[in-house]
Amino acid sequence: MLDLILLALAAVPLAMLATRFASCKRGRPVAALAALFPYCVPAGCLLAAVSFALGRWAVGGLAATITVLASAFVAPRAWSQPSNSAGTSVRVLTANLLRGRADAAALVELVREHRVDLLCLQELTVDAVQNLKHAGLADEMPHVLFDNVLGRGRDTGLASRHSIVSVTAERPYAVGGIVRLADGRLLEVFAAHPIWPMSRKGPSLWYAAVADLPRAVGSGPVRVLAGDLNATLDHRVLRDLMASGYRDAAAAAGAGLRPTWPGAVRRSWPPVTIDHVLADLRAEVRSCSVHDLPGSDHRAVLAEIVLPGNP
Repeated sequence: MLDLILLALAAVPLAMLATRFASCKRGRPVAALAALFPYCVPAGCLLAAVSFALGRWAVGGLAATITVLASAFVAPRAWSQPSNSAGTSVRVLTANLLRGRADAAALVELVREHRVDLLCLQELTVDAVQNLKHAGLADEMPHVLFDNVLGRGRDTGLASRHSIVSVTAERPYAVGGIVRLADGRLLEVFAAHPIWPMSRKGPSLWYAAVADLPRAVGSGPVRVLAGDLNATLDHRVLRDLMASGYRDAAAAAGAGLRPTWPGAVRRSWPPVTIDHVLADLRAEVRSCSVHDLPGSDHRAVLAEIVLPGNP
């Protein structure tokens, strides 16, 4: 009986390991298990220790194997070292506003304190735009793309310290533009917010939305894609997107296991990392940090990206 219980327990991290390679577009449980994949490591360690202590060597060996395999995928996110390359740096902040309820003054203070260059917003509302205006966002970032104000039904927005010279993307789940930096260099940035995979519309629409996000092209202006992507690095669809030429800023800076959801408003468990700043592989990542945002159920992600070459 004990052997059956231990095997049943081992089946959970084993299923998580399997879902990491699944498409996740047909079942909510598959998408949920993939999001929880990093928990394979502590769960596998605990199960292996208990099994070996009880003399159940087969189950202990299985649990240890799962732990080692999971660690190979998870550990680099915490151990990677940020770049110390010199060059033009850009600070990108992404924040989900929880249907506009986030504290606008706190967000603007975060922008001001860290001299943020680009702000990617999700769950933006007309009221939130007004609150940000009253909090002084325009003093820090006078250039904006707030599509929902134009009545186009999107909840993503982009604010910039530098001029936005053109709009390059107006997709259902993303808005983007070309930004001219102070040194004259061009940077293409996208704010994105694909649908939640656990919604009533189902994971197939979420999968299609993530898969349709702008891919890195490797030429022209460096690209940055940031937002609440509703996916972790253990969802294959996000890894496929990154394979086009992106790196996750948090993982590159050794902060890839810091959860971004839930935030201050919702203290659910277990926490997961679904908000990201993805940087073009041609750029380097100097730093990445996660910040509480009062009034939101997400934490904000701030990344400093170093552009390649000279201006």
